[in-house]
Amino acid sequence: MNWLRLQGLILPLAILAALALAALACVGPVTSNSASLTIVNDTTQALCKVYVSPNTEVGWAGERLGGTRTIGVGERFTVTDIEPGVYNLRAETCSGDAAERYDQTIENQVEWTVTD
Repeated sequence: MNWLRLQGLILPLAILAALALAALACVGPVTSNSASLTIVNDTTQALCKVYVSPNTEVGWAGERLGGTRTIGVGERFTVTDIEPGVYNLRAETCSGDAAERYDQTIENQVEWTVTD
């Protein structure tokens, strides 16, 4: 491509870039509409199931480890893409012992340390 053709493209490209930046400025800041929960296993056993259920539900739904992952002793696991709200939490060891927390507000980032 010769130099004269390139010079002819510079001004239209600069105008296009300026318009794109102006359009982005009109949109405003992008906000995240999801939260996360980090579970810290401070028990003496691995955790095999973690439930994050809206507090309006009866029973436990929303198992988050998928049946294949565990959270070992001293390990952390973060559940992402949670819609901000109020939840009931349940963590089960592989032997069936459970810890529960009710009416936990989850906004932005929350940490739950599970103990024996």
